[in-house]
Amino acid sequence: MAAIVLFATSCNQNKNSEHNNNSTESEFSTYTVPKAPENIQGESAKINYVFTHFWDDFNFRDTAKVFDPNYGEQAIVDYIGHFPLVGIDTLKEGVENVLNEAKIEPKSLRIF
Repeated sequence: MAAIVLFATSCNQNKNSEHNNNSTESEFSTYTVPKAPENIQGESAKINYVFTHFWDDFNFRDTAKVFDPNYGEQAIVDYIGHFPLVGIDTLKEGVENVLNEAKIEPKSLRIF
């Protein structure tokens, strides 16, 4: 039950950014985590799908978003929150895949 609650909260986080005219405003909302398709049955299968496809729509070349605390950094935190919800093999493969994706932009790779 705790895994389901953790999964639901990490997928549905909605951060509001403060606007300050004297400083640079964050133009980015939070990264939208993919949702499991309707035809996937079972919570474990849905969690694995989301974990496996977590970074599908993330632009690793856009370093402004990668370094934005509400976008890139929060996405990393949300991804790490999925670690205890997936099996060790899925975890190893997922981390390896995200690091390979991040390699396209050295600055992004450093933060990951």
